[in-house]
Amino acid sequence: MRQTCFSIILVSLVFCTHAAVAQGAVPSPAGARFPIIQASLDDGFFSLAEQQARGLLREDPSEEDANEALLLLSHALWGQKRYSEMLDLLDGRGTGPGLVYWRARAHYEIRQYEQALEVLDSVGEEKDTSRFAPYLLRLHGHIEQRAGELIAAEASFARFAENYPDHPERIENEFDLAEMYTLQKRIPEAIASYESLVREEDNITVQRAQLKLAHVLYTQGAAENFDRARNLLDSLGVNENNRLSYRIDAYVDLGALEEQAGRKQESFDAMRKAIALSPDARQRVPLKLALARMLLRADDTRGALRLLEEGLVEAPNTLTAAELQLTKADAMLQAKRHQNAVDAYQVYLDVADDPAGLAQAYFGKGLALWELERYAESAVVLDK
Repeated sequence: MRQTCFSIILVSLVFCTHAAVAQGAVPSPAGARFPIIQASLDDGFFSLAEQQARGLLREDPSEEDANEALLLLSHALWGQKRYSEMLDLLDGRGTGPGLVYWRARAHYEIRQYEQALEVLDSVGEEKDTSRFAPYLLRLHGHIEQRAGELIAAEASFARFAENYPDHPERIENEFDLAEMYTLQKRIPEAIASYESLVREEDNITVQRAQLKLAHVLYTQGAAENFDRARNLLDSLGVNENNRLSYRIDAYVDLGALEEQAGRKQESFDAMRKAIALSPDARQRVPLKLALARMLLRADDTRGALRLLEEGLVEAPNTLTAAELQLTKADAMLQAKRHQNAVDAYQVYLDVADDPAGLAQAYFGKGLALWELERYAESAVVLDK
């Protein structure tokens, strides 16, 4: 009997011990919901993540859980471009690395670069051991870049590359470094960086690096680099397995390269390929406008006008339509169809409000009226 009682007591103690260990391993009710909110953020459901984070904060969580919920809520507001609300939310919340990151990020997004740098400088002592440390460093670099401090930005990106060689943003950081070299006209270093990225295993990274490399070669390098850039762009554009946006960009760059090289027909052909690949009017119409301007530079007003009329039919918004109309008026003037030019400029003047565009339209209309020998009207319009 005593042995039986002892066995029961022993089993009970073991059970209680396991229960206590299991209970200690279970996260707080609030903490258990963090991965769910993070998943919403990762999937781009920022409004849903906001609701989840606010719901958690209403439940009076612990200080640690409340802080984490604030970080998730800040991310959700950032994803919805509600930057002023982020600043209101985080005002006076402390100098923890995560809180500082999102405050500085909000200032960065609304182009308050001095304030963003001041916020970054206020970060607490734990910044180097925080999971936000690499993101703080990258943000520092981007703010310096936007502020025109290219040498400082390069140093930030270089420090990231040295300190976090295996970070998920390693590739993006390499692209940023290459851009810093390009902006500083350090072309050999920029080319070397892009060539290094071309050797990466990820296909999307390789395509993007090839596109960037070709652009640097023909815009910043000497004419002897045209053949290499041309080959890179042509191979990117023709490969149906490549990302569509990169194929389109490759043909646009190829068109610019060929125009720069004086090969007009080849430049037109490349742009037409870019237009043919574009599935959406929001992208296709601006490309038609760009090709029309190339045709005008080559004195092909008939071809330009045909493209502009097509573009006006499918213009995705009034701003693009206005640009097309102004270019159409310029084409009429160039073709010496002066009365048509007067009418086309007036259509633009009736709908546009861009100061530079209005000045161009008044000037063009004034010239057209002058050619029609309507000198008094021309003087009035040119005076405007």
